[in-house]
Amino acid sequence: MKQGIRLLDAGSPAEALPLFEQALELRKQLPANNPTYAFGLAACWLNRGDAISRKGDAASIADAIRSYDAGIVALHTLPLDTDPRFPRRLAIAHQNRGLLHLSQERVDAAINDLHTAIGVLEQPHSSAIDDRQYLLAAAWLHVAKARATGADGDANLAARHAALRAIDLVAGVEHSTALYPEVGLRARHVICRTLIDTLARTAAPGGVLPHDVHESTDIIDEGLRVAREWERQGDARFRPLACDLVRFGARVYAIHQPQHLEEFIGENVDPSLSSHDYVASDEIRAAVKEARQLSSRPGD
Repeated sequence: MKQGIRLLDAGSPAEALPLFEQALELRKQLPANNPTYAFGLAACWLNRGDAISRKGDAASIADAIRSYDAGIVALHTLPLDTDPRFPRRLAIAHQNRGLLHLSQERVDAAINDLHTAIGVLEQPHSSAIDDRQYLLAAAWLHVAKARATGADGDANLAARHAALRAIDLVAGVEHSTALYPEVGLRARHVICRTLIDTLARTAAPGGVLPHDVHESTDIIDEGLRVAREWERQGDARFRPLACDLVRFGARVYAIHQPQHLEEFIGENVDPSLSSHDYVASDEIRAAVKEARQLSSRPGD
């Protein structure tokens, strides 16, 4: 099993799969009423599903989901309040199966699995899971992404609510703990995407409710502060998300609060607030150039 996991992590799912299947056949022979054995059996099914899903085609995804089904059935037999590994693995299994459903555009099935994962993590017996807060935030982010695939205003509103739940869960730690910033920034990105259609319908300032404008600017400004703080620490992994937030923020400010647009731009060209690499990067320079074109002022 461990060798299979190493191969899977190294990007060799085809080599990992037979090892998982070999381990699965062995563990099927162990007493299923023993929690340790049942947990190991579930892990085999889930790892098998992970390996198969990497192929990406519809038939492989369907097979992977069946493997996840079996693993989840085994996990649901466990006494979840006796070992934090049990609810943790169950929550991750539901989340990953939900993401497989979402990859096949089965949105309702995906959302159902994601909410089940959230429900598991919110149970008292899950309080001992070390990374529970991160797992909850990630699950709400995926709910937001799933909801955002809808084409109506209700779907966008539901997506924003889910994304805000994710942001609330990472607030206070995304500036200092490496796991959390990507969840928070991607959640902000989802919110911005859900507001694009609303902004596109706006021909003049005032066409969007003030709450929408303030929500957008607050989310964008805080997200960019997070990205710039990590840039100050020499970590540029969030720069692509920052570029999108700069572009979206410039549109919002240009349409609704043009008096603050230059201040917004200035924060993203001040190396003391981020880093010289951030300010000089082609991506940020291009985003800032677009922003200045909106303000009708020269510069790059």
